[in-house]
Amino acid sequence: MKTKKAFWDTDILLYWIEQEAAHLPQTKALVDWQKAQSIETVTSAYSLAEILVRPISKGNAEVARKYSNQVKKMGCIEFGSNEALAYACIHADHPEIKPPECIQLACAVAHGVDYFFTNDRKLSRINIDGIGEIIYLKS
Repeated sequence: MKTKKAFWDTDILLYWIEQEAAHLPQTKALVDWQKAQSIETVTSAYSLAEILVRPISKGNAEVARKYSNQVKKMGCIEFGSNEALAYACIHADHPEIKPPECIQLACAVAHGVDYFFTNDRKLSRINIDGIGEIIYLKS
Protein backbone atom coordinates (compact mmCIF):
# COMPACT_ATOMS: atom_id res chain seq x y z
CA MET A 1 0.00 0.00 0.00
CA LYS A 2 1.31 3.44 -0.98
CA THR A 3 2.08 5.81 1.87
CA LYS A 4 0.11 9.02 1.50
CA LYS A 5 1.96 12.32 1.45
CA ALA A 6 0.94 15.83 2.44
CA PHE A 7 2.84 18.86 1.21
CA TRP A 8 2.98 21.84 3.55
CA ASP A 9 3.25 25.25 1.91
CA THR A 10 5.67 27.71 3.52
CA ASP A 11 3.29 29.47 5.88
CA ILE A 12 1.87 26.22 7.29
CA LEU A 13 5.42 24.99 7.86
CA LEU A 14 6.44 28.26 9.51
CA TYR A 15 3.43 28.22 11.86
CA TRP A 16 4.37 24.74 13.04
CA ILE A 17 8.12 25.18 13.35
CA GLU A 18 7.84 28.50 15.16
CA GLN A 19 4.90 27.20 17.22
CA GLU A 20 2.99 30.44 16.63
CA ALA A 21 0.29 30.66 19.29
CA ALA A 22 -2.35 32.07 16.94
CA HIS A 23 -1.98 29.11 14.57
CA LEU A 24 -0.94 26.33 16.96
CA PRO A 25 -4.39 24.74 17.46
CA GLN A 26 -4.87 24.48 13.71
CA THR A 27 -1.41 23.11 12.94
CA LYS A 28 -1.55 20.70 15.88
CA ALA A 29 -4.89 19.40 14.61
CA LEU A 30 -3.32 18.92 11.17
CA VAL A 31 -0.36 17.03 12.62
CA ASP A 32 -2.67 14.84 14.72
CA TRP A 33 -4.90 14.10 11.73
CA GLN A 34 -1.90 13.17 9.57
CA LYS A 35 -0.51 10.89 12.28
CA ALA A 36 -3.89 9.16 12.67
CA GLN A 37 -4.03 8.64 8.88
CA SER A 38 -0.31 7.68 8.58
CA ILE A 39 0.31 10.54 6.17
CA GLU A 40 3.90 11.69 5.71
CA THR A 41 4.68 15.40 5.58
CA VAL A 42 6.93 16.90 2.92
CA THR A 43 7.81 20.41 1.86
CA SER A 44 10.26 21.95 -0.58
CA ALA A 45 13.73 23.42 -0.47
CA TYR A 46 12.02 26.69 -1.38
CA SER A 47 10.01 26.54 1.87
CA LEU A 48 13.19 25.77 3.77
CA ALA A 49 14.89 28.80 2.22
CA GLU A 50 11.97 31.04 3.16
CA ILE A 51 11.84 29.94 6.81
CA LEU A 52 15.61 30.38 7.18
CA VAL A 53 15.50 34.08 6.26
CA ARG A 54 14.39 35.33 9.69
CA PRO A 55 16.91 33.46 11.86
CA ILE A 56 19.76 34.16 9.45
CA SER A 57 18.90 37.87 9.24
CA LYS A 58 19.00 37.98 13.04
CA GLY A 59 22.34 36.20 13.13
CA ASN A 60 20.87 33.14 14.83
CA ALA A 61 22.73 30.27 13.17
CA GLU A 62 21.61 27.78 15.84
CA VAL A 63 17.92 28.36 15.11
CA ALA A 64 18.61 28.18 11.37
CA ARG A 65 20.34 24.82 11.89
CA LYS A 66 17.42 23.58 14.01
CA TYR A 67 14.87 24.59 11.34
CA SER A 68 16.95 22.99 8.61
CA ASN A 69 17.24 19.72 10.53
CA GLN A 70 13.49 19.64 11.22
CA VAL A 71 12.64 20.14 7.56
CA LYS A 72 15.14 17.51 6.42
CA LYS A 73 13.60 15.00 8.86
CA MET A 74 10.09 15.64 7.59
CA GLY A 75 11.03 15.45 3.92
CA CYS A 76 12.55 18.19 1.80
CA ILE A 77 11.96 18.11 -1.96
CA GLU A 78 14.75 19.60 -4.04
CA PHE A 79 14.02 21.49 -7.28
CA GLY A 80 15.51 19.58 -10.20
CA SER A 81 14.67 18.77 -13.81
CA ASN A 82 11.45 16.83 -13.02
CA GLU A 83 10.22 19.72 -10.90
CA ALA A 84 11.23 22.19 -13.63
CA LEU A 85 9.09 20.33 -16.17
CA ALA A 86 6.15 20.26 -13.73
CA TYR A 87 6.67 24.00 -13.13
CA ALA A 88 6.53 24.75 -16.85
CA CYS A 89 3.33 22.72 -17.29
CA ILE A 90 1.64 24.37 -14.31
CA HIS A 91 2.68 27.88 -15.31
CA ALA A 92 1.61 27.29 -18.93
CA ASP A 93 -1.84 26.08 -17.79
CA HIS A 94 -2.20 28.67 -15.01
CA PRO A 95 -0.26 31.85 -15.88
CA GLU A 96 -2.04 33.66 -13.03
CA ILE A 97 -0.13 31.59 -10.46
CA LYS A 98 2.98 33.42 -9.27
CA PRO A 99 6.39 31.75 -9.71
CA PRO A 100 6.95 30.95 -5.98
CA GLU A 101 3.61 29.13 -5.83
CA CYS A 102 4.42 27.34 -9.11
CA ILE A 103 7.66 26.11 -7.56
CA GLN A 104 5.76 24.74 -4.57
CA LEU A 105 3.10 23.09 -6.70
CA ALA A 106 5.72 21.67 -9.07
CA CYS A 107 7.59 20.04 -6.19
CA ALA A 108 4.32 18.55 -4.97
CA VAL A 109 3.38 17.29 -8.45
CA ALA A 110 6.80 15.75 -9.09
CA HIS A 111 6.40 13.72 -5.92
CA GLY A 112 2.75 12.85 -6.33
CA VAL A 113 1.37 14.22 -3.09
CA ASP A 114 -2.14 13.41 -1.98
CA TYR A 115 -2.69 16.68 -0.14
CA PHE A 116 -1.26 20.16 -0.54
CA PHE A 117 -1.95 22.34 2.52
CA THR A 118 -1.79 26.10 2.07
CA ASN A 119 -3.22 29.28 3.52
CA ASP A 120 -3.56 30.69 0.01
CA ARG A 121 -7.29 30.50 -0.74
CA LYS A 122 -6.87 31.05 -4.48
CA LEU A 123 -4.64 27.97 -4.82
CA SER A 124 -7.34 25.80 -3.28
CA ARG A 125 -9.70 26.78 -6.10
CA ILE A 126 -7.63 25.14 -8.83
CA ASN A 127 -6.99 21.55 -9.80
CA ILE A 128 -3.48 20.48 -10.60
CA ASP A 129 -2.80 17.09 -12.17
CA GLY A 130 -0.52 15.14 -9.84
CA ILE A 131 -1.87 16.63 -6.61
CA GLY A 132 -4.77 14.81 -5.02
CA GLU A 133 -6.32 17.80 -3.29
CA ILE A 134 -5.26 21.38 -2.51
CA ILE A 135 -6.63 22.32 0.91
CA TYR A 136 -6.95 25.85 2.22
CA LEU A 137 -6.23 26.20 5.93
CA LYS A 138 -7.49 29.48 7.29
CA SER A 139 -4.78 31.54 8.90
